[in-house]
Amino acid sequence: MYIDGQVRPAADGAVYDIRNPARPEMLAGQTAAATARDVDDAAFTRMYWGAFASSGQICMALKRMNVHESRCDEVLDGFTAACDRAVIGDGLLPETTMGPVNNAPQLKVVTDMIAEARAKGAKVRQSGQVPDEALYRGGGDFQKPALVHDADPALSIVKDEQFGPALPIMKFATEDAAVAMANDSDYGLCSSVWTDDAARAARIARRIEAGYTYLNNHGPTAQDGRGPFGGFKLSGVGRNLGYDSVLAFAEPHSISGPAGFLLGE
Repeated sequence: MYIDGQVRPAADGAVYDIRNPARPEMLAGQTAAATARDVDDAAFTRMYWGAFASSGQICMALKRMNVHESRCDEVLDGFTAACDRAVIGDGLLPETTMGPVNNAPQLKVVTDMIAEARAKGAKVRQSGQVPDEALYRGGGDFQKPALVHDADPALSIVKDEQFGPALPIMKFATEDAAVAMANDSDYGLCSSVWTDDAARAARIARRIEAGYTYLNNHGPTAQDGRGPFGGFKLSGVGRNLGYDSVLAFAEPHSISGPAGFLLGE
């Protein structure tokens, strides 16, 4: 990044000129979700699309999920059932619901993260339907949606942005632990809270260090364009959308004078 006249490392190794606040930069997201013990069963499809729309290649996609320990197995099974319905293949075919990862190097980032998680004791569920096995195996950069559960917080898939169809799932016991886990990141673009209790949702959301928090939904389809969108920490500076983004194109002008001068005193 270019900040205060100095070039500093950016999240992806690129160099950004962010001196102009009217041109916000959205960097890595590493979006977290906190799922309370009372989340409703209909949420699993919304969770799936929040994590895996565009094969997980969206800055605000759900990239880490923290689940209350009392519901972890249930959430994992419900999420797996949603993944089972995915049809992975040629994105130009109408029946396909998940296309490839953008390029081979990025696919390797994702598969390396999954392999590391397996090697260090995490469990991995890969689901989905593959109508054309030959295409999947050798004709494109495909990856079935993968749920990495019992994930250690030190794993790269937890700490870094995977930008692909793999999601780490971790347990928490208390609300404070859920917030601490969500905030344990250098990034803070988006977050989400999943619960039937509106007061709990608002209470948790206010404590999460992210520029945008969705309630019982996640991602572009849940976005309200009237609200400003942007990140905390290393997830960029500036805001798109909403009144705040308009203010970014204005320049403040301050006028001062002696006491009482403008009042005619």
